[in-house]
Amino acid sequence: MKRAGLKILLAQGVIAQALPMGVETGWAQSSAPAFGENCRYRAVSEQVGQLPVDPIDEASGMVWDPASKSFFLINDSGDLPRFFRVKHAALARDKVSEIHEIRFEKWKAFDLEELSIGPCPSPLTGDCLALADIGDNRDRRKHVEIGFVPMQTLRAETPPKKVKIEKVVRLKYPERASNAEAFAMLEQDRAVIVTKSQDRKTREAQAASVFHVDLAKATMQKVAEFDVPTWVTNKGFGGLVTGMSVVPGARGFPRKMLLLTYQYAIELEVLSESGRNAKTKVEREEWKVRARRVLDLDYLEQQEAVAYDDQGRFFYTTEVPMKVFGAKYAPIRMVEKVKCP
Repeated sequence: MKRAGLKILLAQGVIAQALPMGVETGWAQSSAPAFGENCRYRAVSEQVGQLPVDPIDEASGMVWDPASKSFFLINDSGDLPRFFRVKHAALARDKVSEIHEIRFEKWKAFDLEELSIGPCPSPLTGDCLALADIGDNRDRRKHVEIGFVPMQTLRAETPPKKVKIEKVVRLKYPERASNAEAFAMLEQDRAVIVTKSQDRKTREAQAASVFHVDLAKATMQKVAEFDVPTWVTNKGFGGLVTGMSVVPGARGFPRKMLLLTYQYAIELEVLSESGRNAKTKVEREEWKVRARRVLDLDYLEQQEAVAYDDQGRFFYTTEVPMKVFGAKYAPIRMVEKVKCP
């Protein structure tokens, strides 16, 4: 999303009860322990890095790669066909980091919003960087697309200046077009999109729709609604989902997911259930939230990029580094392991 240009007011509230746990089927079982608790608290974060506003002037997506110990980032729509890599070792609180710019070819994206890393979709092998072209501010697009680049060359000490998009998966929402800025790879040929839902007349934030994506079949199925405005008690910009992350390398369910909004972070423990509709006899999958933690963050103007690392920490940055006021960098902030007080 382009700049909102409005200051988001902080809001406090009571967390609703999580949905009960169900029987999970259809997915591998995760070995990750359940955190099983609901809370809300003020998160403590620290600035750990500075991104140069030239060329990263509207960071919209970010993902952590444990193999190369690097973050990958993209700008919002209107940018050149490129993404960026910054080594964790290059991050410094008081110094602008050196970055690598990587151009991509053979694909013209409309509105890139998110990045993720996971197993490449069939028939590709190995790990891939997924570039999610899912932005649709007017809810009018006939389809959205996910482009994939193999990670092998991207993990080199010095990454290439140009890469080829090896596969593009075109998707269509089952009912109507939707705007989204949150995407994550889950397993091979499986991913998730969480919408940025907003009433077009009142501009109030609405519950986000959650779609399971079958990359092999190029289909989408709605599996849940995340009532983010209620969880954060904010129906303004603070209730809009602007990014997401999953723990690198995690598989199956229960699955820990992190949602970012313009003011908060929400860590969820999500379960997957499936059952047969009594009327249609069609097997359907549903996701349910067993537990959640809402974090009031140190505010960054128009924050849209978030990433877990492989140590349970998460990092977030801003799409609006105030370049117009002479800012030379956009801050990256880190929150240590999420834990209810």
